[in-house]
Amino acid sequence: MGSEALDSFVIKIAGKNVRISTRFPDTAMKYMKDYIVPEDSFDIDAVVSDGELRDIMSELSAENAALGEITNLYRPIAEKMPFYDSVVFHGAAVEYGGRGYVFTAPSGTGKSTHIALWQKYVGDVKIINGDKPILKAYDDKTLVCSTPWAGKEHWQRNVSRRLCGICLMCRSGEDNKSSIERIVPKDALDFLLNQTYIPQNPESLVATLGVLDRILKVVPVYKLTCDISKDAVKCSFEALTGEKLD
Repeated sequence: MGSEALDSFVIKIAGKNVRISTRFPDTAMKYMKDYIVPEDSFDIDAVVSDGELRDIMSELSAENAALGEITNLYRPIAEKMPFYDSVVFHGAAVEYGGRGYVFTAPSGTGKSTHIALWQKYVGDVKIINGDKPILKAYDDKTLVCSTPWAGKEHWQRNVSRRLCGICLMCRSGEDNKSSIERIVPKDALDFLLNQTYIPQNPESLVATLGVLDRILKVVPVYKLTCDISKDAVKCSFEALTGEKLD
C-alpha cells in the first residue's frame, strides 16, 4: 500500500477531542459517527502510518484494510490517554440503575454472553461498550466511558457512567458451580494490568500505573468463577449491585 491522502475529523471520547486521520473516511465515519463533534481543536492526534498499515495487513481488500486501520487507530489514543488520567481497558461495560459495571476476561471466556444474560435475567440493563471502554479516574470516583472500538458485535452507546464495580471472569470447573469473591486492591492490580493497554512510552506507562492505583482505591473488584447460567448472573449481580435477584 502506497502513501495515501488522509482525511480528518474530530471525535470526543472520555472528555477529550481526538483528531482521526484516515485513508478511508466513509468507513471510519460510519463506525465513529456517534462520537463525531464539530470542533477543529484536538487533544490527541490519531493516525496509522503507511508502514504500520503494511505491517498490520497485506494482500487485503480495501474494505478489510479500512477495518484494519480503524482497529489500530485506538493505539495512539491509548498511548496518550494515561496523561489525561484515563486508560483503554479490555472489557464489556454495562449500565444498570444509572451505574456502570465492567466485566473483563481473556478473549473467548464469555464476557459478551454474560452481559447478554444480564439483559435476559435482570432487565433494565444497557450496554455501554462491548470491548474497549475507557476508564477515567478522579480522586473520588471513576467513570467508564464508551468508545467506537466495541468488538465484533459493535455494542456501544456514547455515554459515560460512574464505575461501581469490576468483575474478573473465569470459567468454573467440572462442578459448574458459580461463585464470586472480592479481591483486595494489591491482588487485583495484576489482573487489571493484563486487561489494560500497556503503553510503549515509559512516561505513559508510569502514568498508567498511577491511573490504575487511583481506580483501585475507589472501585471494588471481584473474581467471578462461572458457567453460562442464571446462577452465574445471580452471583455477579448481587455482589456488584448489592441487590437481590429472584
